[in-house]
Amino acid sequence: MGGRPRIPRELKELHGSLNATRDKELPIKGTIVIGLEAPSDLNEWGQRYWLDIMEEYQRLGIITRVDVGALHSVCYWYGLMNEAADIVSAKGLEVEVEKVTPKGESYTVTETNPMIAVADKAFKNYIAMCREFGLTPASRTRISAPDQKDGDKFAEFDN
Repeated sequence: MGGRPRIPRELKELHGSLNATRDKELPIKGTIVIGLEAPSDLNEWGQRYWLDIMEEYQRLGIITRVDVGALHSVCYWYGLMNEAADIVSAKGLEVEVEKVTPKGESYTVTETNPMIAVADKAFKNYIAMCREFGLTPASRTRISAPDQKDGDKFAEFDN
C-alpha cells in the first residue's frame, strides 16, 4: 500500500525525464574528508566528539569540506555544554559569591551556579546544530547518504 516505488534521480537523468523544478534531491553528493583532525581550539569533549562524528560520517560518505565550519560549531557547543556540566557537578547547584556594598563592606551570598545557564544555552545551541547534521533521531530520517550497497541500483526498475 506504499504506492509506486520512487525512481532514482540517476535513472530519470538517463531517460531524460528529470524535471529540475520538481527534483527534491540535491545533485551534490558527500565526499569523504580524509585525515581531518579535530581543531585544537575545541576542548577535550569537543575534540573527542569531532573524531566520533568524522569517523561515522566518513564511513557513510556524507560530509564535505564545506561542512567543516558547521561541524566545528556542533562540537564547540557540545564541548561547552559538557564543561559547564562538569563545573556544576564539582561546585554544586549553588555557589557562594562574595559581594561588596557601596560602602566597601564585603559579604557572601548563595546564588544559583551561573554554569547552569551556560550549560542550558550550550545545550540549546548544540541541539539546534544537531538537527542540521542528522544527529537527532528525527533529523536522521531526512539524511540521504550515498548508496552503500554494491550492485545495480536500477535493477528493480528493469523491465
